[in-house]
Amino acid sequence: MEELINRTKIKLIVMSSSLILPIAILFIMSFDSFDWVEKDNSIFVNAPYVPYIASAILFGWIGWKLVKYIRILKSEDFANKVLIGKTDERIKYLKMRANALTYKIFLYVMGVAVIFCAFINWGYFFFSIGVLIVFLVIHGIVYFVFLKKF
Repeated sequence: MEELINRTKIKLIVMSSSLILPIAILFIMSFDSFDWVEKDNSIFVNAPYVPYIASAILFGWIGWKLVKYIRILKSEDFANKVLIGKTDERIKYLKMRANALTYKIFLYVMGVAVIFCAFINWGYFFFSIGVLIVFLVIHGIVYFVFLKKF
């Protein structure tokens, strides 16, 4: 229980400091000095409300996390529920299965996206291939680290 409380305090500090990110997004996007952006294809020119939506989503997510961390620190009953949720074998198994299925779906969707991008534009094709390769390399590295560790 003490470990959960200590980690929650650290997470609370990190999340509180990460509130700077949505504010920075709004501040940076308020300047119209993006000369390097192609004006016809930029989402920020064609949809100027996107930074506000992104900031609102970030504020909401960070606020939800902050409320959860404060509840853990204030209520011992809620802290026990969170601790049980983190150590329950059934929940760990369900998370593992969900992550595996998400990984497979992502690979299939990326494969289809690569094929579509090959017909649309070579730049998009190479970008999507690069994302797929980076994802697979990261997976391979993590797999071999876990193979050695466990």
